[in-house]
Amino acid sequence: MAAKGLVIEFGERTVRVWNPRGGSFMFATPESSVTDGQLANPDALAATLTDELNTHGFGKTRDVSFVIPSSRVATREVLLPPVKESRVRDIVRANAADYFPVDLTAYHVAYAILGAVSDADSHLRVMVYAVPLSLLEGYFNLAIAADLRVRGIDYAGNAQYNVYTRINAPGVNLYVYINHSSSYLTFMSGETLILQRTLTFGDAEYELARLAAGIARSVDYFTSHYADESVGSIILAGSAGRLTGLSEAVAASTEHRVLYFDEVSEEPMPYLDCIGSALRPLDLLPQRFTQPKNRGGAKREASLSLGITSIVMLLLISCGLYAFSGLKLREAAAINAQIIRDVHAVEYAEVIHDKFAAYQSGAEAVLTVRKLTSSPNDNLTAFLSELERKMPSEILLLSASCARNNVVMNMTVPRKSDVARVMVQFRTFNSLQRLTVSSILEARNAAGAPAVSFTINCEYAPLGGE
Repeated sequence: MAAKGLVIEFGERTVRVWNPRGGSFMFATPESSVTDGQLANPDALAATLTDELNTHGFGKTRDVSFVIPSSRVATREVLLPPVKESRVRDIVRANAADYFPVDLTAYHVAYAILGAVSDADSHLRVMVYAVPLSLLEGYFNLAIAADLRVRGIDYAGNAQYNVYTRINAPGVNLYVYINHSSSYLTFMSGETLILQRTLTFGDAEYELARLAAGIARSVDYFTSHYADESVGSIILAGSAGRLTGLSEAVAASTEHRVLYFDEVSEEPMPYLDCIGSALRPLDLLPQRFTQPKNRGGAKREASLSLGITSIVMLLLISCGLYAFSGLKLREAAAINAQIIRDVHAVEYAEVIHDKFAAYQSGAEAVLTVRKLTSSPNDNLTAFLSELERKMPSEILLLSASCARNNVVMNMTVPRKSDVARVMVQFRTFNSLQRLTVSSILEARNAAGAPAVSFTINCEYAPLGGE
């Protein structure tokens, strides 16, 4: 396992501390100290964590890793040319602005390689993540206040995917991990990730119908976009996986078999995120937070004194070596002559190197042209501009999934007649060429008012009249 020491997850209601060697424990999250993964008061939370670590016998432990459950983490699956895995990091960084149309100076970008695609070009599937630096900073501040060393930070969606790959259940299954403020939906075929989505609502009982409807819309989206796959079972997990009435509501909304996580896995459910983050965590350690900071004048003076002493010693050693080198001059000259003869013997390698460099340069040029010829965000930008100007204010956008050629949105309007009005308005968009609507569901919202939820698939029109 990749984790060193303890793995800690700060939920809005519960803090989970997992130790791979045993002795894991949980305690109640101090009120209003965690919101959607954001640590509101790291110093106070550090004091509580320190007390709990001492109580459970981990007072001397310093190495920790964190796993963050948050809907503020943006994700995007991309296909890369068939390159070595060592090149993926540079390619992701070079194209990050295309993947996420935001100010990336406020985000840390990481990735996970999902595997190769069985197509003619053998593309590489990569999941890219953009995590707000403000979200990560709180965990480093907490570690400083609690005198802990941060060995790793992971995202809950990636951690859950890692666990599901170990289960490797047959067929296609939808895992639904539900916590207090958000829910993670992961479609798996055996140990292969097909699709992952996040719903921005969780386990509040008044949201039960909304949650079931959101799961049903996600299943409909999957069915319409992956015609060759069929969902076999829906597996409920997370702290609210056994919420009263949820299993029945999901079964009625989707007409699929519904199971609980402990029916398919022996992994301890409360620590699923922690366990998964210990397997293959993301690199969520920004350099600005991991570089050692200046700790005061006394240490600076000690470092300066040590540096001066080291310089003096190096000068003395250099003088001694200089005297010794005179004795070895003849031997060195003989070795040098032999090296020259060896170099002449392998001069042909230079020709091979030049050919390789020319080939590598050509490959780089191909990748550059691929990057410059198109931008997946051009269509999205035009569409969002029209959406802001033309759509009625009473529309509630629940979620959106963006791809290169289309965007799929889950919306709620007050009346069924409003669905038709929305469609008429969308057909005036210059940025769109085709629309389809599915999963129109009538229900009531948390206030008891009628609401109509539906899914709309908007296909972009070609840019520039192409």
